[in-house]
Amino acid sequence: SFSLPGGSTGMTFLQRLGLRWRMFIFGAVALLPILGLMGYHAWEEASTKIRQERTAAGNLVAMVAAEQALRFDLGRQLQAALILNPALADPRDRAACHRVLEQAVAGGRYLSGMSLFSASGEPVCASAAKLPPTIADREYFKEVLRQKQYVVSDYLLSRQTGQAIVGLATPLLDEARNVRHVLVAGLDLLWLARTLEKTPV
Repeated sequence: SFSLPGGSTGMTFLQRLGLRWRMFIFGAVALLPILGLMGYHAWEEASTKIRQERTAAGNLVAMVAAEQALRFDLGRQLQAALILNPALADPRDRAACHRVLEQAVAGGRYLSGMSLFSASGEPVCASAAKLPPTIADREYFKEVLRQKQYVVSDYLLSRQTGQAIVGLATPLLDEARNVRHVLVAGLDLLWLARTLEKTPV
């Protein structure tokens, strides 16, 4: 027995309680280990689910990053080959230039379009039937003129289609290494949404 204030003992205290209260106390004491075990199992299940979701998210991020890097690389290789094409090296025949770019975009589904611009940022020819607006004020275009090398833009909205894209820009240089034209490809970002939709959560 244990002593309580006033000199009464624990047993006397329990005896003073009604039968209903004593049964409640004994039941609560008996249930404590069960409730604790149930709480532990619930916590363990929640922790496992969180770990699984984090792993799935990490795998998805890695997959998307790898695919994005691959498409950047493919876009760069395609542009490196195209700038050697006579129709782009000397684009006075705009119909021929259009056909070359149109075929290039048709063969790369990850591209939203491709256009050739003058060193002043004005459109010369494009894969689409309609020429795009000027890109003279685009930061990635200014960067190409400064660096005279391949540049990848930040995420932006195409002024022609309103699509979310990344601009891949390659300069065409003359013998004195002056920029004559800039070839720009739009990397379609809708593929990211399609990748996420197809990935089970």
